[in-house]
Amino acid sequence: MAAHRRRSWVSKPTWGLTMAILIIGVLAGCASASGGTPTATTSSSDLSTAASDLPHDGGIDPGTKFSPVVASTLAQPAPVQASDGKVHVAYELLITNAAALPARIERIEARDAATQKSVLIKSGGALQRDFTPVSGPRGDESTVDPSADQRSSLLAASETWVAWMDVSVPTPPDLPARLDHRLVGALVPPGKAKPIPFDVAVAAVEIGTQPPTVLSAPVRGGVWYMSEGCCRDDTHHRRGLVPIDGQLMVGQRFAIDFYKLDDQYRTWIGDPRKLDSYLSYRQPIIAAAAGTVVRAEDGLPNSTALPKPPPIPPIDETVGNHVIVEIGPGT
Repeated sequence: MAAHRRRSWVSKPTWGLTMAILIIGVLAGCASASGGTPTATTSSSDLSTAASDLPHDGGIDPGTKFSPVVASTLAQPAPVQASDGKVHVAYELLITNAAALPARIERIEARDAATQKSVLIKSGGALQRDFTPVSGPRGDESTVDPSADQRSSLLAASETWVAWMDVSVPTPPDLPARLDHRLVGALVPPGKAKPIPFDVAVAAVEIGTQPPTVLSAPVRGGVWYMSEGCCRDDTHHRRGLVPIDGQLMVGQRFAIDFYKLDDQYRTWIGDPRKLDSYLSYRQPIIAAAAGTVVRAEDGLPNSTALPKPPPIPPIDETVGNHVIVEIGPGT
């Protein structure tokens, strides 16, 4: 109502001038945004030359379009050479349905952003297995059980799911410098209306170039089972998505559990409800790299909730008894 009253106070010639100034301001803002780094103001005599220097003549990129779904990555993907000899890039792609209709995701591709060549494709069973709601059903030790969610890849309006991505290549030179992602699917109207297909490119991200920190095993002597490591399996480490201080994090993305084995490859002998039945119990832990101890905690009692894991403790106790060793600046 206030806007209508304000319009009545302005004569027609002045209103036209106001609209012209507003349009020029909006166009100038668009040109500035698409131009990237701010530049000095150009005089009216230089406008024609300046416009030709801007991409797409200062207008909107012809490839720009509305997209029903949006996506982002939680962290910059980092390459790690795994025990299979390949270089893995494990990361998470958060996909949100920005439409008012349910969105069915049928295909997710990670691509070399420079060549548009696919380096990872998820569809069918692989998509259902590796694409889960952010607040999905939980199993033991917070492991997401994809089979427990029958909606498959149908996102409700405003819902966010996470795609667990693992791009692998034979050698470091085979890695693209930058990834983008192609989402193929359809909006699903109610009733018998036909689905509305979409095919959009989202979430361009550079792959990190910092080499990974090399560590030795934190245990010694005997045969040890390295459990629930990265990258493809559905484990509580790889899929340990947790909201902390207003951010979604996967702090255990590359974590490993170590279990000592006997000559029959057993991790425990006797009563599984007793701590001393486990061969790892009271085994020494050694530093995985030279450094300085900056934090140590040894006051929490051992859990007796065996063989099932205990309920999640208060956040200051979630890492249990631990030692933190600084092996480099900030590391």
